[in-house]
Amino acid sequence: MTSKNGSRKRSILQNPLDENYQVKGKTKKKQINYRKKQKEELGELEEECKRLEKENKQFLIKEAILMTKSKLYRKQLKYFQDFLTSAISLANRTSSNMPLNHLEDMGMGQFDTKGYDFILEDQKFDC
Repeated sequence: MTSKNGSRKRSILQNPLDENYQVKGKTKKKQINYRKKQKEELGELEEECKRLEKENKQFLIKEAILMTKSKLYRKQLKYFQDFLTSAISLANRTSSNMPLNHLEDMGMGQFDTKGYDFILEDQKFDC
């Protein structure tokens, strides 16, 4: 474009995604449809991102629970193994005629022969 005095005017480049972008005729309709499509895709991507973040948080929570459970299980297993070794060594030192429920009287914890549950220092182990 040239002005009255013959100098050229520079056209200002505008962002086609800008709301105030001026286009004439069919191109304007295409641009409006393009903007709408871009906004829809952006909305879908944001929803997908939120969904993935939620799934990631749930996965991390599940992993933390599993790790905690495995740590507790290993700790309980160690207590159980310690109890069994103590019970076996005590049984070897005492007479073979002594029933298992006398282990409780000797401070070795409680032994329930009916349910096969070992209870030692507020820890319960199911067999």
